[in-house]
Amino acid sequence: MKGGAFFTLFIYLSGFLFVGSLLSKPLMTLEPKVRVIPKQMPISVLDLALIRPYLSQNLIVSPSWLDTQFLVIGSDEPSALFRENDIIYIDGVLPKGALLGIYQQGREFVLSYSKQVEQEVILAASGLVIESDSISTVKVLSSFREIQLGDVILVHPSSVTMPSYFIPKVSKLNSPAVIIASETKMTAMGMMDVVYLDQGRLQGVMEGHLLSIFAEGEPATLIGKGQVVRLHEGTAYDKMMASYDWDRTFVMPRFYAGQLMIFKVFENMSFGIIIENQKPIRVGDSVGDR
Repeated sequence: MKGGAFFTLFIYLSGFLFVGSLLSKPLMTLEPKVRVIPKQMPISVLDLALIRPYLSQNLIVSPSWLDTQFLVIGSDEPSALFRENDIIYIDGVLPKGALLGIYQQGREFVLSYSKQVEQEVILAASGLVIESDSISTVKVLSSFREIQLGDVILVHPSSVTMPSYFIPKVSKLNSPAVIIASETKMTAMGMMDVVYLDQGRLQGVMEGHLLSIFAEGEPATLIGKGQVVRLHEGTAYDKMMASYDWDRTFVMPRFYAGQLMIFKVFENMSFGIIIENQKPIRVGDSVGDR
């Protein structure tokens, strides 16, 4: 009897002490919270002066544009090639004191999606009109290549002017663009090289767009049991067999190759400068699709 009473009293006192210890501790409440991640630094404004030495002053025009421009028709010297400080004559009335761009005909590009032809013109020199008449007189101020008879004149070349600052913006195009050429006709390009894209203002491309570049995977073919050869390294027989038997041919996955920034936009083409490359950039690589 006494033992049972002592046991009951022990249980009562133990519970009292346990509750007291809980009340003496600070109460911690756990509840879900939103994790806050610091914002990344914004992409800074890019000063044109920093990249100007790498940029192209070439233009893309329609082929018919060439027929409407004034031409270099001669000089006060018998030479057929002209350079800085030479005097040249232009077949038209130009405003005295006007600055000119002197361009030479470059490559023609046929856009695959529209079959439209676009004409490259290459900046050869700049000049200043010193006499205005039916045949105007121009002094060559600077020359990047020798001026030739028949070169094209562009008065006040506003289309050459680029903004003083670019505001880079990571972008994605409605449909992938394709690199169709490099400015210098190289087959493999790297950082700070200029490439030509087959999309322009009409397709939504804008100056400052940052676009990713993707390269297509290499095709390979099975030429025997356990023998795989890259097609570009294979023999003519390997390539012929691969074209007839697709079960023997494999195409590696496409991969990220780099990034470019658009700096000059025309109606149906644009120029970009490569600002990062993890692999050599090549003609045919796709741009801006993800």
